[in-house]
Amino acid sequence: MNIVKIFLILHRLSYISPEEAIVFPRLLQERSEGGKQIVLVNKDLHLELQKASILAETVLIGGFSERNFALKMKNGTELEENLYEDRDKFASVIMIKNEEGITLEGILTEQLKIEPLTMMQRMSGKGIPHRISRIELPPLAMASYSDLAFKNTSKLRVLENRQAASAPLIVCELFILLDSVYGITFPNLFTYLIALLNAVKLRFTLVSDPFVTIRIVGMYRLTYQEESLVYSYSLGYVLAEQSLRNLYGFLRQRPIFGNPDFFYLFSGRDLAQVNGQNLDITLMGMTFIAVMCGFNNVGIGEDKPGTYQGVRVTAHELAHAFGCVHDGEGPLAHIPNHPGSKFPECAWEHGYMMSYIEKDTKTFHFSPCCKLQMKVYFRLLLPDCLAIKFRYDYLINSENKLPGDYFDGNLFCKTHHPSLPSIFYPQPQDPLDLLQCKIQCRVRTDAYGYGGYIFYPHFAPEGLTCYGERATCRHGECRFW
Repeated sequence: MNIVKIFLILHRLSYISPEEAIVFPRLLQERSEGGKQIVLVNKDLHLELQKASILAETVLIGGFSERNFALKMKNGTELEENLYEDRDKFASVIMIKNEEGITLEGILTEQLKIEPLTMMQRMSGKGIPHRISRIELPPLAMASYSDLAFKNTSKLRVLENRQAASAPLIVCELFILLDSVYGITFPNLFTYLIALLNAVKLRFTLVSDPFVTIRIVGMYRLTYQEESLVYSYSLGYVLAEQSLRNLYGFLRQRPIFGNPDFFYLFSGRDLAQVNGQNLDITLMGMTFIAVMCGFNNVGIGEDKPGTYQGVRVTAHELAHAFGCVHDGEGPLAHIPNHPGSKFPECAWEHGYMMSYIEKDTKTFHFSPCCKLQMKVYFRLLLPDCLAIKFRYDYLINSENKLPGDYFDGNLFCKTHHPSLPSIFYPQPQDPLDLLQCKIQCRVRTDAYGYGGYIFYPHFAPEGLTCYGERATCRHGECRFW
């Protein structure tokens, strides 16, 4: 490289702000023990990356093309093939390998983000230059009322036995919506969103008993016409409460979006809320409390693509949906045994996730009280909510198709027996059973000192192939239709 090129690169680097740094990440070890990939970001930071997943195996996608807003089933595994994470550092990045080295884009730590500088001149032997910069947290500390959580006092769907133990793992099937202007000119918006949402998922990895995670089952951008049915305005600001209620009604009238556990809308417009005679424009998000799988199971939050500010806002709003009030607030009367968050160790001033105070790393974590509130709420949820079944429910309600057209045996068995994680759909099925339009799920047992199976019989879904390639089950009969 000649002296002029070196001078130009150094000249550009001199304009990097004190909050930023230029680095040249390198992949040191393709596979370490445990399958992790070691990436040296700079002399002070290395990542132990492992493959991450935030999308369902099949995910509904629509609105990311200007020409086509139709929802389509996509392969989630393929869409997130470059998504990696370091759980210890809360890193969530898109890593792409090429002949020049690697590119990283996303979140390095709770406070740092990284992006490749593809237009910057390369330095021989250095790899691809990247910019590290600080993630500016949403201005919660400056806001007197920067998010609202409304008590969802409609009848709660609860278990009859409220002492029943909660499931060991809670999976919230989450459908993401974007308004018509959110990130409309931002390149690679989809990959930005999956890195952001995976970072939100990592916030919940410190919650245990039960463990909590999220699973994206759909992602759709509203058209301007659809948005006009949702948003209510005042002085150019989106009125969050009325818009949330409109959103819930909009979704309930459109079965195309299915029935996930929760909908979350990323807003590219400024939110506000009427507060007495004033318009509070500091609002960053809003959600009804304890609404996963229930009435008003919708939330909204602001984010500016590229900033990753939406990580904290989204995690905060999801915690409301999972039953958490703000730290320092009392219990909810309409939720049995709800403990609230008035204990000294959960004071507002401590600055946990459910506070607006940002003074140390507690701002990235949930208080002990919030974790307890989640546990109490999750114990009230029906098995129908806890089952991972969005795709199955969606497909059996699709127009002009029968459930057998989309049949996934393992998903069928896990959906009908959520308390048996090892249950599976044996193949091939017994031909005599199929001729009677019956199928079986199976779980292995080692009872009585020898290996065996427990069988769970079911009627075959409508449209399932039962003989050859053309005979299908209809109304309990296997025949050529």
